[in-house]
Amino acid sequence: MDHNQQEQVALHRWAVIAEAAGDKLTARERGALVRQIAARAHPHPDGSSRRYSRGTIDRWLRAWRKGGGLAALKPAERADTGVVRAHPELFAEAAAPQRRPKTHRTTRRPGPGRTSRSPPEDKPARAATPPTLPSRAIWPSSSA
Repeated sequence: MDHNQQEQVALHRWAVIAEAAGDKLTARERGALVRQIAARAHPHPDGSSRRYSRGTIDRWLRAWRKGGGLAALKPAERADTGVVRAHPELFAEAAAPQRRPKTHRTTRRPGPGRTSRSPPEDKPARAATPPTLPSRAIWPSSSA
């Protein structure tokens, strides 16, 4: 994220918290106002509409009120910027022991007594009958 985008996000965050940042509000009034702000959708600089939790708005207000101003509302740089986050060769090594061969997939043709729809030898056939339900519900009697 370049400097201009960070500035735009900081200005957006200020626009979200501006009405609750006043010094003349009591804690109760500020809390009610923050709940109202959290209930609304806010247009983001990227063109999307976003909602923010009360905790997020409170965090932005604390940063602003501690004297950080607009600089405190800028998004922080990622700690892993410029670092490769995926190592496909490590994933392949870790997944190799967990892979099982697909023994039921084969290129051989069905032999005598075996159709193409019969289950493989290593898997038993499933029961063809569905489970049955009791004919009436059994409830404890309430006449006691």
